[in-house]
Amino acid sequence: MNLFTIAELRYRSGWTTKGLLAMDDALRVVRPKGAWFAAQQLCSTLDGRVRDFVWSASISIGLTVSAYGRADRVGDFVTIWMAAAAPSERDEWVRLGFEFRSARFIEPVWVDFRTGVVRAIPEAARSRSSSGWRFLGVPG
Repeated sequence: MNLFTIAELRYRSGWTTKGLLAMDDALRVVRPKGAWFAAQQLCSTLDGRVRDFVWSASISIGLTVSAYGRADRVGDFVTIWMAAAAPSERDEWVRLGFEFRSARFIEPVWVDFRTGVVRAIPEAARSRSSSGWRFLGVPG
């Protein structure tokens, strides 16, 4: 994770709004932005014990997928980012299909890192095979 700055910055030429906290003209924190909560969720989830595994998706343009297997072999973890569009403060869902070879998911769920909400992936939208897992119609 590359965190540019914790709060927005104001320069003579204008604002840099890459920070996790929104600022006002008096340089006071006004509110946390959606990315603040996403960073909290992500940092509390990853523990550094990871290994890569192979994945494929129903689309590839503008999609960033990082798939990690825990080194202790307890279970695996995947992050999916729709990188084609600029981050937004509102939710817009796209239904995606994924295949993760050699993945070890115990009880597959998807987590919205912006809000921290954990949702089950319906059994009809997932299938397990000897080569891994396939998911169809998962929000992303």
